[in-house]
Amino acid sequence: MPNAAATPAIIAPLLIVDALRVAFGAGRRTQTVVDSVSFRVARGEALALVGESGSGKTTVGRAVLRLIPAQSGRVTFDSRDVLAAPPAALRELRRHMQIIFQDPGGSLNPRLRIRDVLAEPLIVHRAHTGKDHIESQCRAMLDRCGMPPSSLDRFPHEFSGGQKQRIAIARALMLHPSLIVCDEPTSALDVSVQAQIINLLSDLRASLGLSYLFISHDFAVVRALCDRVAVMREGKIIESGPCDRVIENPVHEYTRALVDAAPRLGAPAA
Repeated sequence: MPNAAATPAIIAPLLIVDALRVAFGAGRRTQTVVDSVSFRVARGEALALVGESGSGKTTVGRAVLRLIPAQSGRVTFDSRDVLAAPPAALRELRRHMQIIFQDPGGSLNPRLRIRDVLAEPLIVHRAHTGKDHIESQCRAMLDRCGMPPSSLDRFPHEFSGGQKQRIAIARALMLHPSLIVCDEPTSALDVSVQAQIINLLSDLRASLGLSYLFISHDFAVVRALCDRVAVMREGKIIESGPCDRVIENPVHEYTRALVDAAPRLGAPAA
């Protein structure tokens, strides 16, 4: 018999989405916007969901986090059923699953100083040991995301779009999640700043072992960050595979059109 100790362990995916369906409306006015979508995200992997506006990709991301309800299907995170989780279990799950939104300005409370923006997740989830711990965590995460500690006493409107997104990323990391849903996190930024944010996300993934579900319409951004891509059209995944294969040799004409429409990702500013 083979030596069981020498047999490599099979590592389960961090996120499993099976036959996910999301619909809005009721009766004859029901509109299915996500139709039987399935995929997996391994630990430490970045999977992109790519498609035009209205393809259903953002809806998938929000349904995975249970920010919106799903009509059917199954979402399993770290072997736990997300869609069936009772409130207390869902609260615990959300410590490990975070989201970065498209518009950093809209996602940061304009009335709060950055210190309070970053402290909020720690306070809500009781993930701190006191004010000194909160302060040190806020400073450490800002530094990790390329922002000076002086940012803590300022308000969101005092920062550029790229700086706001760095702050939003820092907030998403405060609870040390293992999965981050990135919902078009660079689309509101100019090309040179996009490259800086993609480099930051790539560095954070490598240093923290993060997994990303990266939602985008831009193959240039996706190629710079992600391992695999699933292409969505009208609520369905029509093509998936390693990024290089899908970009260099797409099977579907829709995918080819998206690839051809992608601008070149600029080099980061010095």
